[in-house]
Parts: sequence; structure tokens; C-alpha cells
Amino acid sequence: MYFLPDQAIEYDKARMKMEGIGQLTLFVQDERSAAAWLRNYLKNKPCKYQDIQPEFFAQLNVGWKKWETRPELRPLLDQYFLCYTGEGDVPPQIHSYLSTNFKDLRNLPSDHAMLRAKARDRWYVPDPRKDADVEQVREKHLLEEFWSYLPPGYEPAARSKKMQAGTQLRMEPMTPKIVKGKRIAVVRTEAVRVGFNFCFKENDNDTIIAVARHIPEDVIQNDEQLQMIYDIALTRKGVEFE
Repeated sequence: MYFLPDQAIEYDKARMKMEGIGQLTLFVQDERSAAAWLRNYLKNKPCKYQDIQPEFFAQLNVGWKKWETRPELRPLLDQYFLCYTGEGDVPPQIHSYLSTNFKDLRNLPSDHAMLRAKARDRWYVPDPRKDADVEQVREKHLLEEFWSYLPPGYEPAARSKKMQAGTQLRMEPMTPKIVKGKRIAVVRTEAVRVGFNFCFKENDNDTIIAVARHIPEDVIQNDEQLQMIYDIALTRKGVEFE
């Protein structure tokens, strides 16, 4: 479940109105309230996965509806929030928290090495008014749509690696088989671009080839960037050009 951009803005307005009246009391009962709790928690304290996890699961044990499926933390974070990877300037949301709570980090520029190291891997609430945050959220949603184009039963190495990193697991990624099957009829090219670029950076050539064989051929043939990435993936895997 996703908040559309307009819904997210309306949610923020409602939340700020409630906070203006007094302390926001939030009982986690379902996925929506779990996402709202995370939003409130990370707004006050951008932090790493391992710090969020015990607090989050403690909330699930309080008032969770017995008929509701319990959500996993990592997918919720991926859907609604952003994580600073240590590259580029530290986001203002994290910068403000760190400079307020750590004396040695006060008055440092957003690109300072010490600040970036402390901020790395912290999750934070996107600012709907900032183009960079909006674009990151957009790409996350497009990537999620890209995963829906996978052949049935196929698990991409790039996504497995990302999930393992988020849960602090250390596992050797398995190399999946390249699956062939009936092509799907309709896709969103922009989602394919985001997915191909993500897999290319992760060196997951199997997934690029598997998806290319599962979506309409015209999608690849009519887009120079997608064709180039696909050709490179074939070359890397030693697969003959089709």
C-alpha cells in the first residue's frame, strides 16, 4: 500500500494539525497506523534499521488487530521513507537532528565527512516540498513496479542483496536461473528504465535479461538506453544477442 503524493501531503497537514493541538497518541493496529507511527518516530529521530527494529516490534505487540497481517519493517521503510547512503550532502532532516543532539557535529556543513559518516544508513521522512526527496520516492515506487514485471517464481539477486543489507544479514547471494516464458502485454517504460539502471549498478545481469525476455520486445528495441543496458548484460553473461 502506498500513499499517493496528494495523499501524503494531506496526511502531513492532518498530522501537523493534530500535533499543534497536543501530543499525538498513536496506537499501531494495522499497516496504515504502523506507517504513521514510523513517520512520527523518524520525524523526531532519523535512525538506523537496527535501532528502529526493537521499537517497532514493541508497538506491534500492544494493540494490533488480530485479523491484520503483520507487516515486515523493511518493506514499510522502503515504501514510505528514504535512507541516506552516505553519498552527497546529508539531508536537512538528518542534519538538524544530529547537530541538535551531538555537540561535535554542530555547525558542520552538510558535506562534512564526520557528519556524513554519522548520518549514513539513517532512515528519514521525505519532505514533499523538496524535489530531490520527491524524485527519490518516485523512483522507489517505480522500482517496486519494475519488480512486478519479473517472470513467475523469479527472485532477483539485486533485490535480495538490498533486503539482506537492510536487515543486517550476511548471506551469499544466489545466482538465479534466467527464466523464459510468455511475455506480458503492457508495461510502464519509465519503471523499466529505473529497474534496469538499478540492476545495472548492482551488476545483476540475470534480472535485466529475464525482464527483457518477459516484457514486450518493442520496449527494449525502441529505447536506446534500455537496448544498451540489455546488450551489455548479454555480453557480461556470455549470452548470444537475440
